[in-house]
Amino acid sequence: MKTLAKLILGILLFTLGACSNDFLQEEDLPVFSNEMPLFISDSLPSGTITLNIPEGANHTFFLRSQPKWMQLDPVEGKFTNGTTTLNYSVSYPDYFTATGIYEAELIVAIKEVGYYRIQVVYGNIETENPDTGGEDPDDGGETPVVDEGVTTYFQGTVVDAAYDKASDRMIIATKNPDQLLIYDMRTGAESVVAMDRVPNCLELTEDNKLLVGYTTAFLSAFQLDNMELLQTYALNCIPFDLAIGENNLCYISPGGENDRNMRILNLETEELISKGFKPFHSFYEKTIIKRVKGEPRLLATRTQVSPSGVLLFDISQGIPKDSMSYWHESVVGIWPTNDGKRFIDSRGNVFFIPAYDPEVNNSIDGFNQYGTIELGNSNVTHIDENDVSKSFFIATSDNWPNSTSYYSPSMIQEFSSDGLSLRRTLEPSKKLLDSQRIAQHFVRFIFSNQSGDKLFAIRCLTEEWNNTQWSFEEFDLSN
Repeated sequence: MKTLAKLILGILLFTLGACSNDFLQEEDLPVFSNEMPLFISDSLPSGTITLNIPEGANHTFFLRSQPKWMQLDPVEGKFTNGTTTLNYSVSYPDYFTATGIYEAELIVAIKEVGYYRIQVVYGNIETENPDTGGEDPDDGGETPVVDEGVTTYFQGTVVDAAYDKASDRMIIATKNPDQLLIYDMRTGAESVVAMDRVPNCLELTEDNKLLVGYTTAFLSAFQLDNMELLQTYALNCIPFDLAIGENNLCYISPGGENDRNMRILNLETEELISKGFKPFHSFYEKTIIKRVKGEPRLLATRTQVSPSGVLLFDISQGIPKDSMSYWHESVVGIWPTNDGKRFIDSRGNVFFIPAYDPEVNNSIDGFNQYGTIELGNSNVTHIDENDVSKSFFIATSDNWPNSTSYYSPSMIQEFSSDGLSLRRTLEPSKKLLDSQRIAQHFVRFIFSNQSGDKLFAIRCLTEEWNNTQWSFEEFDLSN
C-alpha cells in the first residue's frame, strides 16, 4: 500500500541553530525545518509545497540544493506576506536503492532570514496501520515501514576512525566515553579499550601499530594485534593530525592556537623536534597532513584559513626541508590516492600531485588535472580506495567539509579508480523514530574490506533529530 503525497504542505517551523551560511556572507542566521518529511509516492509524483516563514515577511529566495530527481518551479522568487508556493515533479532516479525509497534534502536560501530545509522521501512507500486493518486512514496516521539495514550501534561520539585492510580490523575512537572500539570484520569479534585521556586522532603504521593522539599533549602507540599499550609519549603540543614516515618517524600537525611548527617524533628514541617552514605564513595549526604513498613527501591542506591551500613537504631526509611548496588554491579536503600520483579534493576534482619545488611558494597556477568525479552531493566527507576492486568509495553530503555540524544527509558512491566512472550508489538506511518521523544519517567515515566485497559506513543521525546515537552500517558489495 502506498502513501499519498501531501499536495499542500503547511509547514510549522522551528529554529535548529546556526550553520555555515556562505551564501549570506557568513551572517549568523538560523536554519528552519519542517517537523515531518515531505512524502511523495511514485504513483503521484507531482504537487505543490507551501512554505511559511515567521512574521509574515516579504523576502527573496532561491533554491540552494535539491534532489537530482526532483524538479521545482520557480527556482527563485519572493515570499508574499510570509508565504510562497513551489510546484514540484519527480522523475525516477537513475540509481537504485535496496528498498526502492529515495531520500534527500531540499534547501531553500532566504535572504536576510536563513535556510529552509525539507526532508523529501520518494518511492514505493509501503505503509501499515494496525488500527485500520491496512486501510488508508483519513487522518494520515500511517506508519512507514523502514529498512534500517545491517547496523551496529555503539556508545560515544566518534572523533576519528581507521581501518587496517591487511587484517580487516576497524578502529573507532570516541569521546564520552573515551575509548577505542576494535571490530574484527572477518570473525565478528569486538573489543573495547577504555582510555584515561580523550582521543583526538588515529594513525596506522606499516609495522602493525596504532598511534593515538589525544586532546592533551600526549601520543600513545598500541600493538594492533592485541591492543597492548607499547608506550605513551609526552609532547609539547596537542596532536591534531598524524602521518607516519620512514625510520619510525611520526609527523604531527599541532592543534593549539597560533602554533605554526610541525612536530617530528622519533618513536624509537623519543626525540621530538619542532620544525618551522618557509614561507612562515603558509603553515597553520590544525593542518591536515597525509603521507604520499611510496613517496618521501607529505601533502597537506589547512582548516583555519581561506583558501585552504595545498602544501607539499619533502621528507626524503626524515626531517622536512626548510622550504615547502605552496599553492594558493582552495581544496578544503585532500585525499592522496594509493598510486602516489594523484589526489582528490572535496569537490571531486582529481589532480596530479605536483613535484616538490622549493621555489613554488605562492603559486596560483593550479595543478594538472586527471579528471572530475561526478558527486551526488556538494562535498566529499570521506574517501576509501580499494586496490582489489580498483574503486574509490566516496561519501558525500551538503555539509561543509571539516565541519562538526552534521546537518546534511549523506550518499555513498563507488567509482572506478582509473576511469572515474560511476559503478553504484548506496543510500544509507534510515531510522524510524516514531510513526511520524523518519531520520536520515550523516556518514563520517567509510571503509571497504580487503577483498572489496563489503563496505562499512560510520554514521550518526543528522542534527535536526537531536539524537546523538552513532552506529555503523554494513553493505554487501558482492552483487
